[in-house]
Amino acid sequence: MTRRGHIGKSSRLMMYLVCMAALGMSFCSGPTTVEGGGTRGGNPVVIGSIVDTDGKALSAVVVSLIASDFNPVTGASPEVSLTDTTDSLGTFEIETEDSGQFTVEAVGLHSGARSIHFNVEAIADSTVELPVDTLRDPGAISLVVPGGSDSAPGYVYVPGSSISATFSGTHDTIRIDSVPAGILPELHYVGEGSDGESIVSITLSVESGETTLVVAPQWRYSRRIVLNTSSSGAGVENSIADFPVLIRLYNTDFDFSQAADDGSDCMFTGTGNSRLRHEIERWDAVAGKAEIWVMVDTVFGDNSTQSIMMYWGALEGEGTLVSGSVFRTDNGFQGVWHLGEQLADATENDFDGESPDTATPQVAEGVIGNCRLFDGVDDFITMPNTAEGKLDLPEDGIYTVYAWVLLDTLDVASHCIVSKGYEQYYLRSTYIEPSMTLSKPLWEFVEFSETDKWQASNSAATVKEWSLLVGVRQGNRQRLYCNGVLVDSTMDTWRNEVSRNTANNLMIGRFARPVTVPIIEGYCHFRGGIDEVRIISAARTADWVRLCYMNQRADNRLVEFK
Repeated sequence: MTRRGHIGKSSRLMMYLVCMAALGMSFCSGPTTVEGGGTRGGNPVVIGSIVDTDGKALSAVVVSLIASDFNPVTGASPEVSLTDTTDSLGTFEIETEDSGQFTVEAVGLHSGARSIHFNVEAIADSTVELPVDTLRDPGAISLVVPGGSDSAPGYVYVPGSSISATFSGTHDTIRIDSVPAGILPELHYVGEGSDGESIVSITLSVESGETTLVVAPQWRYSRRIVLNTSSSGAGVENSIADFPVLIRLYNTDFDFSQAADDGSDCMFTGTGNSRLRHEIERWDAVAGKAEIWVMVDTVFGDNSTQSIMMYWGALEGEGTLVSGSVFRTDNGFQGVWHLGEQLADATENDFDGESPDTATPQVAEGVIGNCRLFDGVDDFITMPNTAEGKLDLPEDGIYTVYAWVLLDTLDVASHCIVSKGYEQYYLRSTYIEPSMTLSKPLWEFVEFSETDKWQASNSAATVKEWSLLVGVRQGNRQRLYCNGVLVDSTMDTWRNEVSRNTANNLMIGRFARPVTVPIIEGYCHFRGGIDEVRIISAARTADWVRLCYMNQRADNRLVEFK
């Protein structure tokens, strides 16, 4: 092809070498526009050079300049005048008659390696100098056809490129081979007889030698979420089955305007692209933050590569699964209270909480979404009709009591966190009298035994910081964890002439009745924040407890967005 312009090819090559030398032999960071471009009435000119992965200049590379709105299925092929082949120095130069947005696409004639550069703006009477581009082995895209094998024939394509594939309507998937590695801004789908085309993926990543699977074309946006349990993440060695993973979203790294106002168009998939149950605890698009629970069938231990996918921006009719589908009773969850705007139980048991207007704890920002702040005077929450049934756990039973707590002050009084009565089981903060061997505030997990009376496991309490407390009862053994660490596996016994009492409803923030033994302490109202209370009819393991803490702490060490 004959190329003409105000700047000769050798001069432009020297400009590239000067640019690289100025950057310490690194590539120029982006396109540079120089006035004085083409020759025919000041036509725009695009120049650049192509190298291999070792930085060696590549000849015999066909480079095309393609209009950004070009449709490779219905449009004509790029004009011959809009292509060039690199010379022995790996350089190319293309002149176009029109200004506008273009894509620069390159393919090696012998190797099949490719590159693509979107959003190149060509301006009249100017020369656009592209940064040095590297040819890499291509990847592929496999797209699940919207509507499956029952869909009408159609095609998919990337606007402004040669990337496309047609399908007959008899297959569930479409495959596009020889796709340049990199980020594709949009992938469009067109079905026969449809009113128009739809965008089925945005910012789609393609890697060399890999196939990118688009499993949810009904959703416009997607993101990979890595569950890192290696030492660089949550640090959990063993695999955990049926685990509710907490996903936090913030407007610093998630565009809430792309999703429905309430997040109802979100979806998650796991191994084998199966849809995962999820529950939105909070979705505040205005404030730009959300918390979502996703049930993952297995979180693999000591693993930094496992991932799930999040999709959002769905077509109408695709939405969130019902609340309670994550915390299922067949997985041991007998009561789960997020303690946000509502006091609802997230399990199908529907043990919803309530409290009198004058005793309703204040809603505040918690460790996971919102929490409840208790005033230490009369605030409390009770779960009616729970004296009998799923929360009436037996003596020497198998169960777990779980809560995030923030103690406001340290004093010489006891403060109930969650209890099924003072003479059954509970979590609280307490204080050992100065006359005792120990004299300090404590977290305490207690089961009441008809024989041994109060059996307590405890640990030093902290003030004005969130702590995850988990008490585990397993027959005649008992464990207390604080912030994912086992802090006590022994039991102190406090004897008294009192009998086991299972007639109380579950309560948060105080005991059901005043404490009178061994000393008079009243209802032991809690002062501070309580969040994410769970009663589980299973003895959770140390790895499960640690994974909860590492996932739910403010700097979430399990979840990594990619």
